[in-house]
Amino acid sequence: MSKLFEEITIKNMKLKNRIVMPPIAVRNEEKGGFVNETILNYYEKMSKLGMGLLITENAFPSKESRVMPNQMLLSDDKFIDGHKELVKRVHNNDVKIAIEINHAGANLFDIPELKNMLMNKDESNFVFEDEEDSRKPLKSINEEDLPKEKIREIVLSFKEAGRRARDAGYDMIEIHAGHGFLINQFLSPMINKRKDEYGGSPFNRARILFEIIEEMKSNLRDILISVRLPIADNPPQYKFYDDGLSVDDG
Repeated sequence: MSKLFEEITIKNMKLKNRIVMPPIAVRNEEKGGFVNETILNYYEKMSKLGMGLLITENAFPSKESRVMPNQMLLSDDKFIDGHKELVKRVHNNDVKIAIEINHAGANLFDIPELKNMLMNKDESNFVFEDEEDSRKPLKSINEEDLPKEKIREIVLSFKEAGRRARDAGYDMIEIHAGHGFLINQFLSPMINKRKDEYGGSPFNRARILFEIIEEMKSNLRDILISVRLPIADNPPQYKFYDDGLSVDDG
């Protein structure tokens, strides 16, 4: 137990202990995507609890990539100042801060145009995990619904979001690749049925993630990048895939 409270250095980031606050969506931001006083006060208060690293809830690289309208954006330089203030308040309590960057993909609430582009329109491809889960349905992505040109645009939007996070002073960036969001949709053989270089083998399904990481690294200098991976994306009626790891293996 004592090691939990020991310092640890990860690359160039020194943490005062090994306690990490994970990203938890509270969605108290303004609908315009700005960091407001409510969210500043929330993270300032949380950072006083004494963890070594605080990871914010997900921010999004474009307006159309958000799950809901009242979530943080990193889609424009005009958002940097609000994030600078957030970083400053957390740093004032001797806590390092990371920001999670995400793209909702098929898990969109309020932008039907992008839903139509990202999701297969065949109703038979709906995958329900919970009838009451308003983020569903998830649909299989395919080449027609999400062409390679749009994938490239998404990759570059992550790159620019990473640059803005760097300019705001974040100590680390976490890429959200779980919870059925866009990157998870590519990683999952249950959802990804593409026949091009973004589908098929595990490497191909992870290609968009590799591209995002490489583009981000070119902007971030020594800032750490972490990836939030799903442990399983299968509802109960599906078995684990042979090319994945079971919970016990993990």
